[in-house]
Amino acid sequence: MGYQEELQARLDAVRSHDTTEKNKVVDTCSLELKLIDELNQEFEFSQYDLDESDILRAIKIESILAQYPDVFEQKNALRVFYALAKCDVIQAQNLHKLSLLEGKDFKSLVNAMIQHKLVRLNTNHELEMTMVGQSLAERIGMQVFI
Repeated sequence: MGYQEELQARLDAVRSHDTTEKNKVVDTCSLELKLIDELNQEFEFSQYDLDESDILRAIKIESILAQYPDVFEQKNALRVFYALAKCDVIQAQNLHKLSLLEGKDFKSLVNAMIQHKLVRLNTNHELEMTMVGQSLAERIGMQVFI
């Protein structure tokens, strides 16, 4: 046996013959639902303790968000914005579940965010953060991994 055949035989011996990994389809819907479950666990606020620095941070965040009164004066607006910042891209119906808002209130909030260019509707009809939205998220202390 020549060098090439011996090398190929050794490589074939250690190479997996299982092709299911190559052809595996990723179910993005279930991944998004998993992310939603994680966010719901984060929104379980009884697990967090507060101190004085949290109050000062809240006041600072409030002053930054005051630039977008028609967005962040709406009920659960910061909750929705936080979820968007963590997901970056999410289906509207899944974000609606996280928002805990009625349909018309959710649409009003999303429309206000779109008007301020914080989020946009992409070609797959998903909501995604814009550069303006990512910048705002970073300014108020959210870590955006893009």
